Amino acid sequence: MKRAGSRQSINLLAMNKILLATLLLVVFGCGSENRSRSEDGPRVFAETLTHDFGVVFAGAVKTAKFELENQGNRDLIITRALKDCGCTKPSFSRKRLAPGQKSIMTVTLVAPAFHGNLNKRIRVYTNDASQEETTFRLKMKGMGRAAISPEVIDFSESMNMLEDELAIPLTLELPPGKPILAVEIHADSSFVSCRIKEMMGKNKAIIE
Repeated sequence: MKRAGSRQSINLLAMNKILLATLLLVVFGCGSENRSRSEDGPRVFAETLTHDFGVVFAGAVKTAKFELENQGNRDLIITRALKDCGCTKPSFSRKRLAPGQKSIMTVTLVAPAFHGNLNKRIRVYTNDASQEETTFRLKMKGMGRAAISPEVIDFSESMNMLEDELAIPLTLELPPGKPILAVEIHADSSFVSCRIKEMMGKNKAIIE
C-alpha cells in the first residue's frame, strides 16, 4: 500500500509539472503575441520639433521645414493640423506615408505686430494609436512694426552718371519704447547694397 501511494504521489507530481509547464508556455506565448500586436501599425517620428526664426519684424514672411517619417509597418495618415493663430500656415508634401516614407511639413509665418518673445504651436494629428498628436513649436523675437521712409526710391531723379556710386539715405524707425536690436536687409539686385549708416537713438537709424 505504501508503494502504491508513493507511485501515485510521484505521478501527481509529474502531472503537476507538465501542467505548470503548459501554463507557462501559454502565458509566454500570449505575451509574445500581445507584444507583436502592440508594435503593429503606423508610427510617426520627427527628429526636430522646434524652429527658432530669430528676430522678425511685423509683416515679414518666414518659412520653416519639419520632416515626419513613418517608422511603423502600416500606412501613416496625417489627418489634420491645428495652429495657434492665422499668422502660421502648415502644408505637407504628402499626407499618406507608406512604411519608411517621409513627408515635409512647410510652415509659413507672417510675423505679427508683436514686441518681445513669442511662441507658436502646430499640432499634427495622425492615425498613430500610440501618439495621435505631435506638437511642433515656433519661436521668434518680435520687433513690432518698422517704418521706413521713403518707401519708394527713384534713382533716376538723383542719378549722376559721373559718380561711381549713388547713396540715398533711408530712415528706419520703430514705435517709441521698442529698441532696434537687429536689422535684416535684402536687396533683389546685386548692384544694390544696404548698410546701417548711423544710429539716431534706440529706435531710429539711418540706412544707406
